[in-house]
Amino acid sequence: MLLPFDADGDGDAQGDEADDARAGGIGTEPLIQIEIPPTMRSRGIDLPVMHGPDRCDPVDTMHMGVMWVRTAPLTALYATAPYLHNGSVPSLHALLQPAKRRPVTFTVGANGFVLDTRVPGNGNGGHAFGTHLPRAQREDLLAFLASL
Repeated sequence: MLLPFDADGDGDAQGDEADDARAGGIGTEPLIQIEIPPTMRSRGIDLPVMHGPDRCDPVDTMHMGVMWVRTAPLTALYATAPYLHNGSVPSLHALLQPAKRRPVTFTVGANGFVLDTRVPGNGNGGHAFGTHLPRAQREDLLAFLASL
């Protein structure tokens, strides 16, 4: 069973990027889908919701029917490019750059296929973790990831 990812549980499934960002989403393509194992379909989890790191609002609770996203292990991560769910970032170095500085097109594989991130479903936006690190810390992070 595949369900669209919905960061705040309002049923919008990332149709509104600003709403998704306010909900703590990762700003990825609205076409992403999350696989729900059959044993988990009827379950959910109540999660704490903070309205923003710079606000002192009370923490709310939200019920999410989606409990996980299946992810790959970090072992040999450095050798598994391209990155993100749709393969839209060619290197870890590019992943740690703000989305506006990531390559718009790049060659994938030995056959010369060119991935164009402007094509719907190929976007490389969002996923801003690490993009604001100082250069030395980004280099340290890249060295660590290469060591796995």
